[in-house]
Amino acid sequence: MDNAELAQNLGIYEEIAALLVKRGIDTPEAAKAFLYPQMADMLPASGIANMDAAVARIRAAIEAKERILVFGDYDCDGICATAIMVLYLRSQGADVRYHIPRRADGYGLSEDAIELVVGAHLPDLMITVDCGITSCVEVEYAQDLGVDVIVTDHHEPQDEVPDCIVVNPKLGHTDGLRNLCGAAVAMKVVEALAGKDVADNYLDLAALATVADVVPLVGENRIIVYHGLRMLGATPRLGLRALIRSCELETVTSADIGFRIAPRINALGRLNDDADVVELFLTEDSFVIRELVEKVAAANTARQTLTKQLAAEAHRQLADYDLTNSRVIVLWDDHWEAGVLGLVASRLVSEFYRPVVLLSNVGEHFKGSARSVEGVNIFACLQAVEHRLVGFGGHMGAAGMSVRRENLQAFREELNAYICRTYPEDLFVPRLSADIIIDKNTMRAPFFAQLARLEPFGESNPAPKFVVHGTDCKFSRVGTGDHVKSRVNADVDLMFFGGAHQLAAEASGVQFDYYCDANKRVYQNREYIQLSVTDVVVADASTVRDSAHAFGVYLKTVLYPPREVGTRVSTLQKELASMEGNTGTLFVSYGADSARDFFQALSAAGKRHLLANVTVGKVQVNPLNTLLLTPSDADGWQFFSSIVFLDAPLSMGYLAWVGAQAPNPELVLLPHYAYLKHIAGLDLTAESVAKTLSDIRRVDRVRNVDELCMQLQSMGSSVANAYAHFYILFELGLVEVGRDFALHAIQGEVRLDASRVYKTLIKLREKG
Repeated sequence: MDNAELAQNLGIYEEIAALLVKRGIDTPEAAKAFLYPQMADMLPASGIANMDAAVARIRAAIEAKERILVFGDYDCDGICATAIMVLYLRSQGADVRYHIPRRADGYGLSEDAIELVVGAHLPDLMITVDCGITSCVEVEYAQDLGVDVIVTDHHEPQDEVPDCIVVNPKLGHTDGLRNLCGAAVAMKVVEALAGKDVADNYLDLAALATVADVVPLVGENRIIVYHGLRMLGATPRLGLRALIRSCELETVTSADIGFRIAPRINALGRLNDDADVVELFLTEDSFVIRELVEKVAAANTARQTLTKQLAAEAHRQLADYDLTNSRVIVLWDDHWEAGVLGLVASRLVSEFYRPVVLLSNVGEHFKGSARSVEGVNIFACLQAVEHRLVGFGGHMGAAGMSVRRENLQAFREELNAYICRTYPEDLFVPRLSADIIIDKNTMRAPFFAQLARLEPFGESNPAPKFVVHGTDCKFSRVGTGDHVKSRVNADVDLMFFGGAHQLAAEASGVQFDYYCDANKRVYQNREYIQLSVTDVVVADASTVRDSAHAFGVYLKTVLYPPREVGTRVSTLQKELASMEGNTGTLFVSYGADSARDFFQALSAAGKRHLLANVTVGKVQVNPLNTLLLTPSDADGWQFFSSIVFLDAPLSMGYLAWVGAQAPNPELVLLPHYAYLKHIAGLDLTAESVAKTLSDIRRVDRVRNVDELCMQLQSMGSSVANAYAHFYILFELGLVEVGRDFALHAIQGEVRLDASRVYKTLIKLREKG
């Protein structure tokens, strides 16, 4: 069935039907099952191997009044799984205790942890939740101490599994249950013990954990989250209700769990705090709940600060990293907080698009977290260098490991060598894809109301990515900050956080495509859809043209006092001939001529496919081969191997400044100047510059040099003269610029003979 037929059958927009088909949902029956998940379609718990044996042993323990210990994990999934198991066992009058290890003790079971809990609680039966599948030695140790063990887990089994009752959906029998999280497995155990109606009382906790653990939100998991979200809105758990209120949420979406609720639950464990988050889901004591919610909020704030600090430190290390020849990033530090390594690794993966391993010293060895990109199985990669590890575990996208200090460098080198020879280079080049290309006519409230039927979004059912053509929007600054917004229509706003540079980029004439996420917002009683820009792509580089802003940016390079700097003079043909891979070279262009010449030469050399990015103003930190038009700063340049200036800056001092910002890349200069015709037409007389100084005294408040030059143009100056005169006056100290570009013009004589900027422009004018 094609898109149009499916849309007509379901009564939905064809764009939404196309999205369903793209995700493998191509019949009316499959679409209805997906759009309207039914509890009746959930698979029975008996589909998980060894469930009958686990049920029999747990029932026997309850009836015999044996002491049961639930052994969980410190993340959101482990905490929710522990709460589900404890709540049910308590409801049956069982003698039940629980234990959540601290992060410093390591993930899952350990002999020390078993010795501790057995000594403290004297259990007859220990039930693990969200851990234990690889703990063969530890389970045997617990059994030697006289404790029966049931392992319930969802992680990948290895060649050997513990010699006890093991309940793990990845061991069979029903494929539709393979991707359950740990809390959902615990809920299935309750279902097998007491029936589905009883198990459904824990859907809120299972849904919370399913989203937090980033398991696929299709099939069984989609049903759990779809109905669990509705239960979360009125959860019977007072502590969970208080936590949701503290996030200032009235209703809960999967995005709210992923970005607001789960990070708070995880925060205490990440900071190795001994506060008991499980109790938040168990207690009804309002005082305990209030204290725990406040502590969780404070820990989350501290976690955000630590994450930002560690990411900045990782960036500093990466400035000296050979990213061109590395398809994995492995960094370590003696003092990094182990609890936020995974968060920072995920951030670096999104920035540099290659697997990332971060490690911190925890005493006897370094403990680390790994995150990967699509198509690179990090668990298999660690298996390949297992001889360099103390231990490891995880799955395709994420893993943890321990490494001895003396093996760190060899681990990095061998892991990179394995990934380089195993995976093709194009896997490490992000490919932006759009689910829906949307225009003004479609961007209305009814369309987004239909789209909401595809929720909950998450792993394997990601929130749709939209593309908006730049011709459908016009940005303006929001207040005095760095954010810009475009009102598309009464129902939709396009928001670009930190995108103030895009105002100048638009002036270059380049056509842009904006990749966006969609979120519902309410502001001053107006309900609307906010499309948040995540990526900006130059849609048609052939539209590049010279602009007043671009000329001003190029002219600014004359301001830097001359200094010696190491550069290599080359030709475009030589630089393109040396391009072999996708990574390492930043080409910088200030003028339209050099950009057009670059594209022509690149195509003639048959290497257009090696240019990954074309950007205006700023670069991404990922050092993929990039053409940067009209640079606004040098942020991110340090990660490249070489920087090729297609237009020579007007002062070697500018190159020295770039070298200080990005000390490792080789600076390559092509002997070509831009805008010589503009410079040749400048009026550089003392009278003309003095008039500009007088005009500046009459200027209203402006936020940058571009706005200043536009106002000077309205007073009779050409924009080119305005830029040149301002830079001369600024160099002479006759104009001062304060915070937020507050201008102060000083009385004084315009002495052009004292201006190096003036002398340089005169020489260039003669050359032009």
